[in-house]
Amino acid sequence: MTVAAAGRARGSSKRSIEKLPKWGWLEWLTLSLPLMPALMFIPGLSALRTLARVAAFLIPLIAWGFVAIKGKKRSGRDDFISFKWMNICTIYIFLELLNPQGIASPLAALAQCMLLVSIISPIYWTAWDLKSSKQVPRLMMILFVCNAAGGFVGILQARYPGRFDPPAMPAFKNLGEDTAKAVFSYETDDGRTIMRPCGLTDSPGGAAGAGSIAGLLGLCWALRPIAVWKKGISLIFAFLGIAAVYYTQVRSALVVEVVCIAMIIALFVLQGNVAAATKMASTGASVIAGALVWVVVNVGSAVLDRFSTLVKEDQGQLYQNSRGMYVENTFTHMIWEAPLGAGLGRYGQSYGYFSNGATESLWAEVQWPAWAADGGIFLLFAYPVAVLLAIADSARIALKCPDKEVAYWAAVVAAINFSIFAHCFSFVPFVCAEGIQFWTFAAVIHAADKRVREELKRT
Repeated sequence: MTVAAAGRARGSSKRSIEKLPKWGWLEWLTLSLPLMPALMFIPGLSALRTLARVAAFLIPLIAWGFVAIKGKKRSGRDDFISFKWMNICTIYIFLELLNPQGIASPLAALAQCMLLVSIISPIYWTAWDLKSSKQVPRLMMILFVCNAAGGFVGILQARYPGRFDPPAMPAFKNLGEDTAKAVFSYETDDGRTIMRPCGLTDSPGGAAGAGSIAGLLGLCWALRPIAVWKKGISLIFAFLGIAAVYYTQVRSALVVEVVCIAMIIALFVLQGNVAAATKMASTGASVIAGALVWVVVNVGSAVLDRFSTLVKEDQGQLYQNSRGMYVENTFTHMIWEAPLGAGLGRYGQSYGYFSNGATESLWAEVQWPAWAADGGIFLLFAYPVAVLLAIADSARIALKCPDKEVAYWAAVVAAINFSIFAHCFSFVPFVCAEGIQFWTFAAVIHAADKRVREELKRT
């Protein structure tokens, strides 16, 4: 063995016995993302919904402040290609405070500005708080357990209607009891009425997000070299997560789940890990098909009819009629009417909670009009570019990182983050907790890869 090889071997051995660091802001932030909405299940707290939602976006900013004050800055941030793009986007968002439409409602504009900066903020401090690449699997386990809990609660809500629902649901207040039931409920073949499960949120259908992540991470953990009983539990919660997606009848969540599994399989093949790719393909197909059979047996034709439209109907027309019209309107009208942005705080929570009515509200049901409203043509171009570059960076790490553990989870993060980008066509992920999760894990994987390479150089 050469001296260099011996050094690498000693370095590898050192990393293998390295102690796992204590929990830091990264772990607590990862825990808070899926569990903060669960506070609405505590009796009496539903009245403080606004405060709880604001608190969820304060955590990344508070973490940023504490990590910066600590002063232990580590490498792995400034060379992240998306970091430069998001610097420009952040500056542009602050400049939007000067937009006349935003000035007309300053509190809403400021709230929206802080919301967007909070979502971006993990990209600035994550690399400083990551003490070891060994934190990556722990963070993925936290994410899995929390989302598995959300998927499991969603199953309970579907199986026992009304028993495990949150105390209050804003959708019922906004639409009215009868209308909300018609929109968010469906009947089983035996006459039961099932509301699309919320999971650990207070929004009908909210279990789809947790269920899809639990399904994907459960499959991935089942492939790891862990105890057989842990593999079994991972598969059980993967099964329940996919079943929760079926119960919610959110078709886009299932489509994205399949795409993500295919993406992970492709990255495994490119890694040369054909065995893992084969296991992922067979296990994933079995879980998706098995969960469908189980839900159909319990519910009947309502679920089967809903998801069969994915193969029976014209998908382009189906999307155009549901969400595509909003994307089209963004590029045919919004950017020409307000090329520099329509002003901050013109839609969503910021407008609803903090606007004084001085400006007309805008409707942003998907991410593209939200970007156009917040920053016009510039943000509509720069933000998606930064997102796609971050996904590409995770995929690069999956293929080139010397540490197999980091490379494995980089492939998973690339797929999950791609799913978040895909949700831009059906939801507003970068104006909610999904956006925080995206930037946190994109930055974590980049910093972990950088840490691994620096350790190898030192050995």
